[in-house]
Amino acid sequence: MSFNEKLQNLRKANKMSQEQLADMLDVTRQSVSKWESAQTYPEMDKLLAMCKIFKCSLDDLTNDEITDIKVIDKKRNNISNFIDSVLDLIKRTYDMFRTMKAKNIVQCLITMFIVGCILLLFRLPFQGLESAFYSIVYNIGNETITSFVSGIFNLLLDICYYVLYVLIFVYIFKIGYLDRYEIANTETSKETTTLEEKENKKSKVVRNETNHSYPIFNTLGIIAMFFIKVMVCFFAIPFVISLFMLCASLLMAIILLFKGVFYFGILFGIVFAILLNILIVELIINFLFNRQNNPKRLLITFLISIVGLGLSFGLLMFDIANTTYIDSAPNVKKDTVTKEVTMNENMYFDYYYDVEYVVDNNLNDKVKVEVTYYKDYSKVIFNIDETGFILTNESPEKIVGKDYVDLIVENLADKKIYNYNELFSLKIKVTTSEQNIAQIKNNYIQHEQEIEENSFQEQRNYYEEQIQEYENRLNDLELQNEELRSQNEDYKYQIEDYKENIQALLDK
Repeated sequence: MSFNEKLQNLRKANKMSQEQLADMLDVTRQSVSKWESAQTYPEMDKLLAMCKIFKCSLDDLTNDEITDIKVIDKKRNNISNFIDSVLDLIKRTYDMFRTMKAKNIVQCLITMFIVGCILLLFRLPFQGLESAFYSIVYNIGNETITSFVSGIFNLLLDICYYVLYVLIFVYIFKIGYLDRYEIANTETSKETTTLEEKENKKSKVVRNETNHSYPIFNTLGIIAMFFIKVMVCFFAIPFVISLFMLCASLLMAIILLFKGVFYFGILFGIVFAILLNILIVELIINFLFNRQNNPKRLLITFLISIVGLGLSFGLLMFDIANTTYIDSAPNVKKDTVTKEVTMNENMYFDYYYDVEYVVDNNLNDKVKVEVTYYKDYSKVIFNIDETGFILTNESPEKIVGKDYVDLIVENLADKKIYNYNELFSLKIKVTTSEQNIAQIKNNYIQHEQEIEENSFQEQRNYYEEQIQEYENRLNDLELQNEELRSQNEDYKYQIEDYKENIQALLDK
């Protein structure tokens, strides 16, 4: 197989374009194209650089008799490569410190200590992510599931942090000291060599750099990238959920549009929010699957989304300004029911409802109750018990959900918003003598006082039970303490007996 065919196959096998390979070799794309079409042949330094990039030997790359290129680094055991790279890194570090002056060694140690402390500060964002994730899963409600999920997430996050810590720390040490030390030694040796020796040295340096590719950094990089992608997956979950919710909201906005609700600010805002959300999800997917982004298209999409959201917000403010809020119930059908009961000395009305008292001394011991309500949304039931009167507000038998939504939509079409809570309220008008009204109000006050007293008594009983429980535990602990003291005294006597026995044996 010829050189140009091998070069083309190796480039495609490593998923490189001609432009990417040209950038790595510091040549033009046309040069790579000419090499692959056999129009020209690369120089020796470029061939050696290709061996480094494709991890193969020079003979494999240039010998036409070799058809199947065997990349030595890829055929070796990955664990062996990892161990060899660690040992080689340790050896190079030892050689560097062995030849360095004491002053430079102290400076290196202090610098790397400062770098390690700075890297520790990056633990704070990871802790913030752990806290935020726990706050999210806490809403699940199940304590076991929450602890399990947050524990796994915290473990993955911690592993990711420490892998990144080691990787960055070692890499900074390598480029800050090891590489500079070897470059300095190389430049020193070059000054005493001839032109021919310089070329041999150049080739040797390239081969040494190839040998120092360090699988440790490749392995740590792969592990770190895996955990980073796991974190990105967790980060993508809110955007996927929000995209689903925005699509559902868009459908609802379109339906409302056909029903005559023209809030274009909300509609356009949802559309541009979906566009921005899709952009973020696309970036995440491209990162997870190592796909290339189109910066120009992404930038244009981002700008369109931001400008569209700004215009939608302005349009929404205009729609809100044209919408009227009315602090009352909408105009729907009301119903009134009247009940007359005999006055009871325990009768009262809960002030939770809107109660109006009207004096009519002609009723004597009678109490006339008139209740006004919205029958489509409430159901009033009268009962008589020891208090003389009970009023119950319940939901009607038919489902009011559709009618309630239709009413809101109809009001929004007219650019009006009402206080819809009033639809479920009651207005009570109580007509009786002045004496009965005073008695009813007094009964209500006594009723509230009884509720407060009962609540206070319940709290008091609870705290008394807690105090009694602590007293029982204290008594148990005191009994245990007495038992331990008694055992301590017994041990002291046993020790004295042992001492006397030992002394007796020594005297014999």
